[in-house]
Amino acid sequence: MGETGRRLCEELLHKLAGVLEKQAPGYAATGLCAAWLYSHFANFRLATFYLPSVPGNELFNALGFREDEKGANTWLVVPNDEGVFHSSEAKEGIRCVHLLQVYLDLKDHPERSSEAASRLPHDYLKWRQDA
Repeated sequence: MGETGRRLCEELLHKLAGVLEKQAPGYAATGLCAAWLYSHFANFRLATFYLPSVPGNELFNALGFREDEKGANTWLVVPNDEGVFHSSEAKEGIRCVHLLQVYLDLKDHPERSSEAASRLPHDYLKWRQDA
């Protein structure tokens, strides 16, 4: 958990994804930033990315990352299970986890994540009510 000094959500998202594309191929956005890429439902301040391996100082430096819990606008997460990357796809040029994974991850995120989580199934995940 930390921050990169950037506050504008789209600018932050594209800047981080550009660095990750080069230095951490296999990354995938999740949480509110991924929900935004799918639906443009709500702005966000926190950008969350799954990484395929533990990041090193070179990646932190390229991102301009510094640890800071108070003003954190970036979460870099190494998942316990590689399954989170299955069915990842590019949205607006940024790799995102599958929409169902975004939905699940929003349950543990701050900001307007609960609103986004309730909106995604309505708009994109057509679950049968009788199932």
